Amino acid sequence: MASIVANRTAGRAKPGVSRWRPVALGTALAAGWVLGLPGAASATVPTFTWSGTASAASPANDGWSVAGNWTGGTAPTSSSKVGLDFPVLTCSSSTSCGSTSSNDLTGLIVANLRMALKGGAQAPLPNDYDITGNGVKIDRLTVTSKVTSGQVGQYATVAIPLTLGKDQTWSVELGNGSNYDLGAVKGSGHTLTVDLPVPSTGGGFLQFEDPVNTGPLTFATPSGSSGSPSIVVPFGASLNGTSGAPVTFTGTGLFNLGRFNATTTKEATTHFGPLTFTGSRVQLGDGGGNGPYGVAAAEGNVSFDSASSLSFDSLEPGSDTTPLAGVDYPKLTATGSVSLGSATLVVSAGCNQALGTVYTVVAAGGGVSGTFAGVANGAVVQASPDQQASCTASGATAPFLKFEYHADTVTATVVAGLAAGPGVSVPTSAGGVAVMSPNGTVRLAG
Repeated sequence: MASIVANRTAGRAKPGVSRWRPVALGTALAAGWVLGLPGAASATVPTFTWSGTASAASPANDGWSVAGNWTGGTAPTSSSKVGLDFPVLTCSSSTSCGSTSSNDLTGLIVANLRMALKGGAQAPLPNDYDITGNGVKIDRLTVTSKVTSGQVGQYATVAIPLTLGKDQTWSVELGNGSNYDLGAVKGSGHTLTVDLPVPSTGGGFLQFEDPVNTGPLTFATPSGSSGSPSIVVPFGASLNGTSGAPVTFTGTGLFNLGRFNATTTKEATTHFGPLTFTGSRVQLGDGGGNGPYGVAAAEGNVSFDSASSLSFDSLEPGSDTTPLAGVDYPKLTATGSVSLGSATLVVSAGCNQALGTVYTVVAAGGGVSGTFAGVANGAVVQASPDQQASCTASGATAPFLKFEYHADTVTATVVAGLAAGPGVSVPTSAGGVAVMSPNGTVRLAG
């Protein structure tokens, strides 16, 4: 609405001066101009609804150009502007579903890509969409979740590259741990806000399999949502890491571990633009499996507020007492400053570690300010045991960690156990730990 008001203001004429070029009424209507006159013409965008009939009959016929895949028997054409609806499909098996869909068109502009997905008794479900093919220019993405109480969430993939056609807001609703994968998203000149409404069954995981580079990027849970928020997983190793535009999380979450199985050493760095977290949960690493642990690297400043939490999952010593960041444990780095803002600290670690083992969990070229909530300089925190082999043995003990704040780093050093009392704390829960399964799905544990 602000842009409309600005345009109207710019178009106002001074008294006695006209800025409108006189045009015959018939010419104006023929051109589709809207002048506020009754009956003025306006352009409409045709909408095509996927049925998947041809795709279900034969996977070779899953193309968008195939008329038999669209309700009404008419397909969109290349270089056109359309709306696309992908509804909940009714099917009994993966071979009869028609959920496999491939964009074989070129130059397509999608005014709104709408998807309605549901859950079921098992995952992955046969009615999950798998969309591949050529990229499109997009103006809006709308996803609604039909996961009901007692159902597991869906797993869906939209792997086509998406280019922003304008500043826009997406609405992505994911229920009960749903995994929704997107491919590359670009459009450095445009702002993108991704609203993540939380249904009554709880949120899910929005996963980016390829780099995202837009203008200012915001992930937010709209007011009125309840339950655990949805979590963003940047497998593609970049959220504005190239464009350098800011990335903001408001009331939602980030689960960062880099590209899964990117290397045999498990090292994985995810590049971000400047990061701001407000009332959001951040988890670095996946100690529930065998890594990767990853480095979250921001080009610019990083800031947290007191309603946010930062979890390191987990700290593993590697082969000796000099563990390697990104291989043995997760780390947050920034070319600018890091403001901890009294965020809640959550940390898990391997058990029975050697005293003196040092982890540099935060490093900032522009300096570190603030502390974690309740963790003063030199305070000792006992980590939670992770799910590695070292913590499953009889008598295994999670390490005590001495946290120290330096000018440009935060370190955690394994020290001897202390009796409970002042200066000793135990990490609190931040709504469970995100754990990734071998098939790429993410779930909350604990």
